[in-house]
Amino acid sequence: MDSEEKEDAEASFTLPLPPEPKKRKLDTSKCIICQRCKGNDPLRTPKESSIEKLITSAKQRGDGVLCGLANGAEIVWHLPCYASYTSARNIRSAVNSLQSQISDIESDCSKGDEGYVIDWSKCLFCKKRTYKKSKDLINVCTFEASENIRKAAEAQGDESMLHVLRSISYDLIASEAKYHKNCYSLYILKKDFKAKECNSLHEVLFRNL
Repeated sequence: MDSEEKEDAEASFTLPLPPEPKKRKLDTSKCIICQRCKGNDPLRTPKESSIEKLITSAKQRGDGVLCGLANGAEIVWHLPCYASYTSARNIRSAVNSLQSQISDIESDCSKGDEGYVIDWSKCLFCKKRTYKKSKDLINVCTFEASENIRKAAEAQGDESMLHVLRSISYDLIASEAKYHKNCYSLYILKKDFKAKECNSLHEVLFRNL
């Protein structure tokens, strides 16, 4: 198969789509909100305006299932469930809870494997904005600089730095990592020192054989 045929074959090959996440199924014969049939609370058939209010409340809450209800849907609910679900106070509480969860997720995404927050506005090495009165921070904007940092971390066995690099798939450029010139130089020099130290040790061991 020549290169053109190979490219055509690859272009025509499509990976199967992942299965869609399972959605919560609603039983319209039960209360559309609590999905139960309570003996003491009768089920009510709502007016169209009430369904519109329910859908508006669902959108505010981020409830993707109830958001999909049509205005003319044949549904029933308990009055206490409806009152609680459409309550402005309860909606605010639900929205605050949702925002808190989103903030926690975003916070987790900005952490390295060891659980500390990575502040990309500071130097990657000294974790400060200023180094010996120098405020000049340089962005990691070349593949060479990124590779030098990775190699230095591996040579030194710097697990802390390696955790950070792994958490961003070693892409310091996309993460907009920054460093002080002196901090970068010192970190790279440590790698060279470690290499020389290992070579010296190998020479000593070789002589003693």
